[in-house]
Amino acid sequence: MFAQLVRRQTPRLLRTTAVAASHRAAGTPLLALPHRFAALRALSTTPSWRNEVVTEENEVVPTKTSENPPGTRLYIGNVAFEATEEEVHSVFAPYGQVEDVHLNRSSDGYPRGFGYVTFHTLEDAQKAFMAVVSLHERPLRIDYATSKQIRREAPPGNTLYISNLPFDFPDDTELRTQLTSFGPLSHLRYGVDAEGRFRGFCHAQYRNEEDAHAAHEAFTRNGLRLGVRRIGVSFAAPSEFPRKQTIHRRVPGGAAVSGPRSI
Repeated sequence: MFAQLVRRQTPRLLRTTAVAASHRAAGTPLLALPHRFAALRALSTTPSWRNEVVTEENEVVPTKTSENPPGTRLYIGNVAFEATEEEVHSVFAPYGQVEDVHLNRSSDGYPRGFGYVTFHTLEDAQKAFMAVVSLHERPLRIDYATSKQIRREAPPGNTLYISNLPFDFPDDTELRTQLTSFGPLSHLRYGVDAEGRFRGFCHAQYRNEEDAHAAHEAFTRNGLRLGVRRIGVSFAAPSEFPRKQTIHRRVPGGAAVSGPRSI
């Protein structure tokens, strides 16, 4: 079998050698195959964004590419349906400060297998983009979010979107105190999934729009923190307002009550 393989390959090698020799005889440089591919890529109208690693010899080695420009918001796919925002937050936290985690769900509240993770800095997002991350024994597909997938700031209104809240949020007294220092609230509704689990965000609706503007300006300038945790604050679009859901929660004193998660 080896002899047959050699016989088949020998004419091909001789033809390749003859072509190379004819190019050298004519004084024509022979393009290496990677350079041909590079020339074809240069003609493409779609930019390819890549992270690069510089070796000790200053050789730039591409490690992972994306068709989308780098940004702080990442798309994650192949997410197990049983995964929670808290678990996603936990597996991405080693790469930097996670500002927000959002797992997309259907109108009935059921998971759709993908979502988005927003980091505080571009550097942190780039580290996560380069990483191999798994959850529930499933490797996550990670890419930079497209411009259509990037969350845009809603126009000013009387409702704020509060994100990056701790998932084990036992008491909202501190948060409510900071929010109401700018004026009274009509509602403080917490986002929960179909099973009533807290999703790490809430909507704070002020009675007066001027109070919401003042709170937004102050928190944007100085930051909103719960302990050492930085909380995200932005204006909320009406389409983002969560529907009232009946859940069970504990109030100080240990008594269980049910009703809309709002004040």
